[in-house]
Amino acid sequence: GKLRAAARFYLEQLRELLGDSGDLPYFPRFCELLSTAFRFHLRGLLNAPVVCEADDMAHFVQMNVSGGTGGCSIRYNEEDVAAVAHKALYTIHLHSALLTASTSAQAKDPPAIEDTAEALLLRMELGGAHGFLLELLANPSTAAHVETPKPSKLSKQGWQSLEHVATMANKHCRNHEEACMGWLENVKGFVDFLHNSEETAKMLVQEAEESAKVQNRSRTAIKEFNSKRFRYPRLQFVSS
Repeated sequence: GKLRAAARFYLEQLRELLGDSGDLPYFPRFCELLSTAFRFHLRGLLNAPVVCEADDMAHFVQMNVSGGTGGCSIRYNEEDVAAVAHKALYTIHLHSALLTASTSAQAKDPPAIEDTAEALLLRMELGGAHGFLLELLANPSTAAHVETPKPSKLSKQGWQSLEHVATMANKHCRNHEEACMGWLENVKGFVDFLHNSEETAKMLVQEAEESAKVQNRSRTAIKEFNSKRFRYPRLQFVSS
């Protein structure tokens, strides 16, 4: 009786504190700790092989940092898929308006933005981030808890834990840099968003590349422009 009532009282007090993220001095630190937990779960899910009960095989992801048109911008941590995924997620978070503005119009009329070099590079990186995450998260090897009837227990629990951390970030850290984690509070929903905005992302990149060619007519100018472009690696899904 009394103990339960006291527990309820302190729980409500804690909820009131956590509900106001604007003035509390420790909240930035709280969001940093959530980000640490988020990265920990992401590395456990993406950087290490996971045995799936459906086929009793170990699945893992590798980044091809040397292949693909134009190469890749990754120069270190070539095995840290989770770090690249986090970068891509942050890029999506910052510029998602470019993807959502024309999704309802079936990507027929993508949003107009400036054709400065910086704007064109931004559109290209956004398209690359989108393609990287779609290829990564839509693959049954990494999203087994969504696609297969018998996912790995470790994988399923890991994704649920990640979603839990992301939910807390979405609730308490919307005004902080770590707010990008909130996109993964529902992994399947995020994958659906990536599928729905795929054509828009491709069109943004295509138009940016065409504009870049018009603005940079010489080979030297094109080469200099492309040297500033961030290129995401292609992924290889390996089973053993």
